[in-house]
Amino acid sequence: MSCDPGEREMHRHGALPPDVVAGIAGIEPDRLECWRAEGLLPASHENEDPPSWREADDPESFYTLDDHARVLAAAKLLELGLPEAELAAALARLDEACVRWAVDLPPFQIGGAFPAGLDHERFIAERRHEDRLGRLHRYADVVEMTEGAGDGMPGIRGSRIDTYTMICAYRGDSDIEWIARGFCLTPYQVERAVRFEQAVRGLGTADAPAAG
Repeated sequence: MSCDPGEREMHRHGALPPDVVAGIAGIEPDRLECWRAEGLLPASHENEDPPSWREADDPESFYTLDDHARVLAAAKLLELGLPEAELAAALARLDEACVRWAVDLPPFQIGGAFPAGLDHERFIAERRHEDRLGRLHRYADVVEMTEGAGDGMPGIRGSRIDTYTMICAYRGDSDIEWIARGFCLTPYQVERAVRFEQAVRGLGTADAPAAG
């Protein structure tokens, strides 16, 4: 782990890989990569590992939690009916009205800049309700994403255990009760964390776990 204060600060505000951001936002990874490459929705945290250290699928850059909020906001605009061809102009207007509009969701500051024909109040209400879990907010009873915990990666509430660890353990053992005992969690927490990770990766529910 680096001792560089700047890097520690960046990790405190999130270092999310693109596949996790895309899965939570409910968009195709290729679409997210196009947005990043075009500078429309950049990933602010560059991968500082030397190329010789990287795996073939390691990302060039990671998303902070603020970057992630912008992706979720863009996905919500499209969900509400904004044509993708108009997304760049819409984001520019909203950025001019309030730099942190996608994070803070201030209703009055962005009201006048909101795309015509879209339901501004619905956008604010749904984004606040979904928060950082986006389309997967149904898992908020167990899963959270917080600053300073695991680079902002999804984790189990009240613990320091990320959800990715749970799906790795499940693939290796598939015994929910055993995994729960090993991590001092409840079977329900393990089940929800695994189901969340399956949803992030677009996996079906045929092999979804069931807590006994």
